[in-house]
Amino acid sequence: MKFDHTWTLLKEGKKTQTCRREIYYDWYKNKVGDVIWAEPPENSDDKEILLKVTEVFKVPLWVVAASPDHYTREGYSSGEQFKQVWREIYGPSSWNPPDQVVCVLRFKVLK
Repeated sequence: MKFDHTWTLLKEGKKTQTCRREIYYDWYKNKVGDVIWAEPPENSDDKEILLKVTEVFKVPLWVVAASPDHYTREGYSSGEQFKQVWREIYGPSSWNPPDQVVCVLRFKVLK
């Protein structure tokens, strides 16, 4: 799984959740208890990080930005910060509609 835009947050232990657009990821592949590799950005000398899946579920996108539980697990201090990075990753119009369903994967880093 790629973490190009949020690799530093993952490395620092600030990111314990990722949400992705349902159309870009086959979430049925990940189950609670699965162990997956987090891949560093292409030009990084970092090694992959091993993650253990703790939860998999879907929510409307706006819920992630509105809930401190969600956006802090994403590694951000506010919903606005989360929305800004979302738009950087997926494009300026990607927030619309805000009720689009996203897949949420929560995890813990395995050392």
